Amino acid sequence: MTLDFTSILPYAPLLATATLMTIFLAVTSQIIGTLCGFLLALARMSPLKILSVPAFLYIWIARGTPPLIHLFLIYFGLPTIGITLEPLPAAIIAFAITSAAYNAEVLRAGLQSIQPGQVEAARAVGMSYPTILWRIILPQAIQVVTPPYMSNFISHVKSTSLASVVTVRELLLTTTFIYSNTFRALEALIVAGAIYLFLTSFLAFGQLLLEHYLAFDKRPPSRRRLTRLGLGGDAASVPAAAPALVEGPAEEGRRVLEIAGLEKRFGATTALARVNLSVRAGEVVCVLGPSGSGKSTLLRCINLLERPDGGQIAIDAGSARFDLAFGPTARAVSGREMTRLRGHVGMVFQHFNLWPHKLAVENVTEGLLRVRRMAGPEAGRIAAGLLARVGLGGKLTAFPSQLSGGQRQRVAIARALAMRPDVMLFDEPTSALDPELVGEVLQVLEDVAASGMTMLVATHEMGFARRVADRVVFMDGGQIVEVASAEDFFERPQHERTIRFLEAVLK
Repeated sequence: MTLDFTSILPYAPLLATATLMTIFLAVTSQIIGTLCGFLLALARMSPLKILSVPAFLYIWIARGTPPLIHLFLIYFGLPTIGITLEPLPAAIIAFAITSAAYNAEVLRAGLQSIQPGQVEAARAVGMSYPTILWRIILPQAIQVVTPPYMSNFISHVKSTSLASVVTVRELLLTTTFIYSNTFRALEALIVAGAIYLFLTSFLAFGQLLLEHYLAFDKRPPSRRRLTRLGLGGDAASVPAAAPALVEGPAEEGRRVLEIAGLEKRFGATTALARVNLSVRAGEVVCVLGPSGSGKSTLLRCINLLERPDGGQIAIDAGSARFDLAFGPTARAVSGREMTRLRGHVGMVFQHFNLWPHKLAVENVTEGLLRVRRMAGPEAGRIAAGLLARVGLGGKLTAFPSQLSGGQRQRVAIARALAMRPDVMLFDEPTSALDPELVGEVLQVLEDVAASGMTMLVATHEMGFARRVADRVVFMDGGQIVEVASAEDFFERPQHERTIRFLEAVLK
């Protein structure tokens, strides 16, 4: 048997029209399916059962039934209740139903692949959830979902051939028409297969280009990216004056932070049990205690990353004051209040929580741009100055993956300081570092303390606490056991539990 494609040539215009119809059908239904899938993914991730359960049921049913059934139900089933659709809209809706279910799970996997700490870091500088979603989560999630999403899209293009059963003149129906007229079925199917291969190969090549574009840390940053921050092409050479960390001398005796009766429970476990503490302006308070004593929970409650179950938190930021009460009868703290409060309370995390898709300088400027609404060049100047101050003036254009642990933590400190907070919270800032990197971070903390910044530091570094702290707070079992000056705490501890702790850690 010899192949003869000459009989197919007269139908080339018809094949071209059918190819365009296939493209339109695939792209339109995929776009709708992607938008609906994104909403389904958010619903699946919601803590509200009224959203997550219906989303789960939709995905379960739509993925578990063939697309052909969806098509038949839309085209032949809806007319039984008085809704009649033309073949093309019916096919688009049916394919979008299937696409939405598959894309929802792909997109959910991408959204959940982002480390929660990155979201917490964005919340800590005052970003709203829509801003976090757009600026922090989606750029990284897109990189994760590109391979499976494009694989789904390629499969989706081929599935559009099912539209032929409702007489949509796409590629397969047109191919059937051609070989029924020419009796050259093999040739017609080879041509149709070649067209499908071309379309899917185009998508596969586009996937490779997109993956290369999204490999943000594999190539130097673009000039445009740096110019937006007023840094020009050679950011490393930009002169930057180190800005003052506090606006002026601290008001003597002013209580910046007051905590009364603070409580926090995780199920049956009490993390904080009626904690009382006050911190004066310019004071450095180190919180010590064994692991699980409540140090980190205390700091997270102050910044409202964890909602307390009871008690009060008052913050006097000079230009603003916050008096917050918690408990079953207390008024709920609004998202706007949380955002305003976090603008005055900076936080540095144990595991850095830098945003890996952003340069070191962008990690620092992001809060200034999105929360403070600062102009790009001004934000860039402040960020460059702060990074220079923490010893990273030559690392402005480095990605976090290109930095050591100590350097990453110094970027995180600069990011928090850039917001000009009235009080800084440090959650065990050296615990995740190799021993040889601890010193460089402690030196930065001492520099911050010397500037007059009000600091609350949860730490295991006894030497740092002895040198720098004005007061030491010792916690155990979610309670404050002892509060004393650094000298009294280490030289004349009063509580038996404090004595046993110091004997264990200072051996």
